[in-house]
Amino acid sequence: MLIWHRRPTRSHQVPDVVLGQVDGEHGESNRSGDAPSASSLFWPYSVALAGEDTVLVADSGNNRVMLWPLATAQS
Repeated sequence: MLIWHRRPTRSHQVPDVVLGQVDGEHGESNRSGDAPSASSLFWPYSVALAGEDTVLVADSGNNRVMLWPLATAQS
């Protein structure tokens, strides 16, 4: 999942935060691991906010919902 703190203004603008991958250049399932981890995603499908402090991501390929504190998404 890619997060920009401000709306991107040009094509290929590098995101401020990448959740579920090593960086914005990679896109391997589960960060190329054999099994899911607390920092990996496989077919993220949807995103939502829970209150003011948590990002939820539907991780379809791993049949789970991941929660990240918004503080993590701000770094």
